[in-house]
Amino acid sequence: MIRFAWQQFRLQAAIALAALAAVAAIVFVTGPQLVHLYKLHQMSALLNRYGSYQDIATLLFVAPALVGVFWGAPLIARELEGGTHRLVWTQSVTRRRWLAVKLALVGGASAAVCGLLSWAVTWWAAPVDRFNLDRLSSTAVFSERGIVPLGYAAFAFALGVVLGLLLRRTVPAMAATLAVFVATRFAFARWIRPHLLAPVHTLVRLTGADITGLSIPVSNSRGPLLAQVSSPHPGAWVLSSGEQPVVNSAGKVIYGLSRTLPHDQATPGALRATLAGLHLYVRLVYQPASRFWTFQVMETAIFLGVALVLVGLCFWWVQRRLA
Repeated sequence: MIRFAWQQFRLQAAIALAALAAVAAIVFVTGPQLVHLYKLHQMSALLNRYGSYQDIATLLFVAPALVGVFWGAPLIARELEGGTHRLVWTQSVTRRRWLAVKLALVGGASAAVCGLLSWAVTWWAAPVDRFNLDRLSSTAVFSERGIVPLGYAAFAFALGVVLGLLLRRTVPAMAATLAVFVATRFAFARWIRPHLLAPVHTLVRLTGADITGLSIPVSNSRGPLLAQVSSPHPGAWVLSSGEQPVVNSAGKVIYGLSRTLPHDQATPGALRATLAGLHLYVRLVYQPASRFWTFQVMETAIFLGVALVLVGLCFWWVQRRLA
């Protein structure tokens, strides 16, 4: 059974190995160059060099989806569509063993490919990440680094297998896998990841250098002044998006301040300087950059857990429901 499963998968494995070899060649040739430019503090050249090969990181962003669509969805759906599973079951091969061999071989290859690709990209992009400080704050960068691609790959593969079992058609299963995987990733990044850990709440003082946005309610002089400030913590993932009400040191919102501020004749610099002298603050909600690996481990564990549940569903379905 193992030999037969390998014969079915060897072409896909060869393509994956060739892609990995190509990525490894580029990474290990250009990686030392990125490190050298970073040590010389030539940041413009560093970013230009990284941008020339940035598609490598983008490949890792889509690799888990490709695993689910092209390796997971057809794995069982193709057998059911052609009826070849019945032939295997008549050759003294139990349903459980048939499924276990397929899942172990192709699922293990999926995790290995995405894991190796993630390790290579994380090492290669480290100088750029140290400069940009966006490993946690950027959704795309977070998904292309560390260990989360392994969790995504396991989930995408198991999802594809389950949908192939349920739909019993290869092409519909592939389309459904892509749609469900993309929707899940989007929903998780937008609504679940920010709340995996309680964010930090702090007050940031308004200074001329910190203000990145300012709204003065001219039509309503008694309304609150709104301001947006840059984070004083490098690499932090700021959750309080947009302009926030200006408060005092006790956290109380200040109303009517616009009556004392110059509107028409003051330059932006003078207005910022005036605000800086009033000892005012803006509430900032953020996740510290130091939590990057904590978020990585938690998100990977969640996706791996869901993948295990889906694998269990596969065994139950094949044993009890599949005719």
